[in-house]
Amino acid sequence: MTVSKQIQLHPKLDTLNMPVYFFAGDVGAASWSSNYMYDKLDNVHLIASGMGENDGDNFVEVEVVNGIVQV
Repeated sequence: MTVSKQIQLHPKLDTLNMPVYFFAGDVGAASWSSNYMYDKLDNVHLIASGMGENDGDNFVEVEVVNGIVQV
């Protein structure tokens, strides 16, 4: 997410008063890149994961129980 998009989206998402999750994929394909990423800004969670026939291949498991998200 670019900084300009983040500045535009964050105030709107922050008013929701609940956690917001964004998931992305296709990270970690290059030797210099991380196989996963997590960042949080207030109630907004950014999560990325990737697979590509490497030792660091991974996936994200999400469970929602009674409205509570566990990643």
